[in-house]
Amino acid sequence: MVLLFICSCTGTKQTEPFIPNKDIVALNQLIYKDSIAQWLPKSAANYQLVWKPDAVNGNLAVVFKHKISEQYCVVVRGSLIEMSKDGLQNWIQDFNVFNLKKWDYTDTLQKAYISRGSYEGFQNLLLLKDKITGDSLNGFLQKLPAEASMVISGHSLGGNLAQVLASYIWKQTAKKRRAQLNVISFGATVVGNNFFVQDLEQKFPNGLRYEIDKDIAPKFPSIDQLAGITEFIGLDSLLGTTGLAGEKNIVSKGLQLLSGIANELKVIPPENNYTQSKKHLQLLQSPVQDSNAAAGTLINGIAEKIYHYHKMDQYARLLEGRKVVE
Repeated sequence: MVLLFICSCTGTKQTEPFIPNKDIVALNQLIYKDSIAQWLPKSAANYQLVWKPDAVNGNLAVVFKHKISEQYCVVVRGSLIEMSKDGLQNWIQDFNVFNLKKWDYTDTLQKAYISRGSYEGFQNLLLLKDKITGDSLNGFLQKLPAEASMVISGHSLGGNLAQVLASYIWKQTAKKRRAQLNVISFGATVVGNNFFVQDLEQKFPNGLRYEIDKDIAPKFPSIDQLAGITEFIGLDSLLGTTGLAGEKNIVSKGLQLLSGIANELKVIPPENNYTQSKKHLQLLQSPVQDSNAAAGTLINGIAEKIYHYHKMDQYARLLEGRKVVE
């Protein structure tokens, strides 16, 4: 599929600036609403929905446009926390990390791989069709004016797929227009290996990857991060192993030891070792004792704590001090 969005810019009009980050935060909250158009006047009145398909195999993306300028934002929806067909398909993609797929849309680097789940989600995004025009995302991009700027964004699985989609669009775009693209994610799960990350950093030197310090989703399944996951969710405290035999954080230390041994022995080759971009990282500090984990069973307590620090509303609160009206 050829993107005519890559056509050379022949005009002299200066490129519009990107959509402000505070607005991108709001648009990433709106993607989870059942009726996005209905919520726009309440939460992002300066924007309109210009490309809206139905989900394909649980994956959904929409395009917002600023009402006055040629500023666009592609927002990819993250995993649905609900008992539905789409929710189940999202979870399957999230955990489909044990097989990797070679990523062919790199610039100079070879051996870039992404998870099989990320690749399948990316393929679903390419199948999306606008409900009114029937345009695919490629078809929509063909019609954009030369001066258009675009941010590709998403939260959770959506942030994961936003990085993949941004890498693809950048590769298809004419060199003189690539500076008009950027990628911003919130709590994105790990996409692929170090070669994919290096390529993404080269393509988007100003890309941003927001991560709350206590959000474990961006740390899975990176082997370098597994040791710290239990500390973030307080698993030792929940299991009652803190202080056992005079030791603290026994589970965390055990995982840290296993992780160190695996790295030292190079159990996982570089092309199979998941990692995240440190260059793009914008770490957000969550207030102490911020979580209201539900009392009751161990599983409920862990699940509530994980969800609290991962949800998009929490990112909005820490970044902008607000959340979408409920």
